[in-house]
Amino acid sequence: MLYVRVPRLFEDLALVRLDGRFPRLIEKLTRVQLLILDDFRTHSLTDQQRLHLFEIVEERYQRRAIMGGRTNDPALNRFCRKVRRTWLRLRRRSQKSRRMGWGRSSRS
Repeated sequence: MLYVRVPRLFEDLALVRLDGRFPRLIEKLTRVQLLILDDFRTHSLTDQQRLHLFEIVEERYQRRAIMGGRTNDPALNRFCRKVRRTWLRLRRRSQKSRRMGWGRSSRS
């Protein structure tokens, strides 16, 4: 899970596009299971920012989850905390299963 404030994300995207690290940042944003974009729609977007956002959504489409919201939304904050707790619990359970040798398919 990765939590990102949209204004900061757009600043980072503009910088990495200039120095050639743009594909690496897009890959990082694509790999995470859940991308939370906060402060979404708190300011108007430029054409370049719309293009960046489109590229991120396009790369994640039907592969990974993405969620947007506002910082001052109490319901979203509660939901994000619940998602994070659930994600951490599932990750711990998965790690425990791997340590115990569960979940591996046996091939004959």
